[in-house]
Amino acid sequence: MTNILFVCKANRFRSKIAEAHMKKINTKLNVHIRSAGIIPGNPALREETKTLLKREFNIEIKGKPRGISRKLLNWADILVITADDVSPKLFDKSQFKGNLIHWNIRDTDHKHKTEIRDIARDIIKHVDKLEREI
Repeated sequence: MTNILFVCKANRFRSKIAEAHMKKINTKLNVHIRSAGIIPGNPALREETKTLLKREFNIEIKGKPRGISRKLLNWADILVITADDVSPKLFDKSQFKGNLIHWNIRDTDHKHKTEIRDIARDIIKHVDKLEREI
């Protein structure tokens, strides 16, 4: 069994897109997927952004943002940082013993649809590649 944890700053946008897309395309029964953020307690994603992602990419963002925990880190075999504003140094070998992957993906203020689309495409491209490799 392989457990994949996608992490970004707030678990509102980047890691949620990665989680939703990976769940959608994953065909392997032995792969489990979750996401979390390093800063807990953030508000959920704006409805306008959720609607755009569903309509244009068939990605449905569900659930409230989740903060990262020791339990999640122990659960994960692969930790994928989906953010340019989260340092891989936070997850040194004393914090996380699995495979660490870092995608340098920028965040958005969610005001510009073009930017949201571009970031979503970038995440989807990375997730598609990861799915082929596992």
